[in-house]
Amino acid sequence: VISFQKALIIAREEIVPSIESFALKNIGELLSKSNQTELAILAYKLSINVTESIRKNISNLKKDVQNSYLENVSDGYKNLADLLLKQDRIIEALQVIDLLKV
Repeated sequence: VISFQKALIIAREEIVPSIESFALKNIGELLSKSNQTELAILAYKLSINVTESIRKNISNLKKDVQNSYLENVSDGYKNLADLLLKQDRIIEALQVIDLLKV
């Protein structure tokens, strides 16, 4: 977790959203594995917020590039939806999955 926290700090200082999103997603994965579900959900949500801002910025690129990016980040969305479903937060999980479809 400490390595990803350091990466997160650097990404935010240097304004590198892709690394920020990656670090947050990995923090979410580690928190999930250590059964810190609420913190994992928070980390995943923060990651997805950054990812969504990146997606808005690449909307003018070719569709195949956009789809490739989405493929690379989709596991964070799926992991978050899975955690939310396990907590019976179905509406939130569906909203996360819907983001993948947009």
